[in-house]
Amino acid sequence: MKRSQQKIITNKSKLIRFLRLSKRVTQEQASVIAHCSKAAIGHYEHGRMDIPATRLELLLIAYG
Repeated sequence: MKRSQQKIITNKSKLIRFLRLSKRVTQEQASVIAHCSKAAIGHYEHGRMDIPATRLELLLIAYG
């Protein structure tokens, strides 16, 4: 089974979704910040993909 078909919600995925929503950043804007696709942001937030450390760092800095 592909990871994209299996959800594993982690604290990291919950955190980046919470921070993005609290800062009123769209997934499209977040994808520009993290240099990835909008779909990847959705997959990170919904536990379908692991979040690479470099992308996590970019998002956390951008979200404050």
